[in-house]
Amino acid sequence: MTDLPINDISYAQPFIDWNVLKNNSNGVIIRSGQGIYEDTIFREHYKNSLSVNLMRGIFHFHQPNQMGTPQVEFFLTIWKSLTVKPKRCFLDVEDISYYEYNEDGSVKGKIQILPPSKEYHTLALMQWCDKYRQVTGNELGIYTRAVLS
Repeated sequence: MTDLPINDISYAQPFIDWNVLKNNSNGVIIRSGQGIYEDTIFREHYKNSLSVNLMRGIFHFHQPNQMGTPQVEFFLTIWKSLTVKPKRCFLDVEDISYYEYNEDGSVKGKIQILPPSKEYHTLALMQWCDKYRQVTGNELGIYTRAVLS
C-alpha cells in the first residue's frame, strides 16, 4: 500500500469521479448518516464504491445529545441492508457547533450541541460499541478529531 489517503465522503460530496478517486486513494469511508437519519446519498456512494472495486468502510455521525441505543439500532438496520458488508465501520464522535445567522446575514450566535455530561456521553458510546459488537462480532472504530472537548 502506498501513502495515498483514505477519503471520507458524505452528502457534502455529491459529484465524485469514482475512477479518479480509486486511482488516487487507498479507499473511502462513507457517511451512512447521523443520529437516526440516513445520509441522503449514502446508498449511491456505497453502490459506486462497489462498482469500481474501491476498498470501503462506513461511518455514522454520533448525535451527542442522544443516547446510543436508538442510534446504533438505526445504523445496524442500514448495515444489515447492505448485500456486501463494509470491511470496517466507524463511529464519528465530535462536538457539533455551527453559527446561526440573522436575515441580513450577520451572525446571530453560535449553536453547540453537546452531551449533557461526560457520564451520559460515555454511556452512549458504550451502548454503540457493545451493541455493534453483539450484532456484527466486530469492533467499532472511533473516528474523531485530534482534540475533542
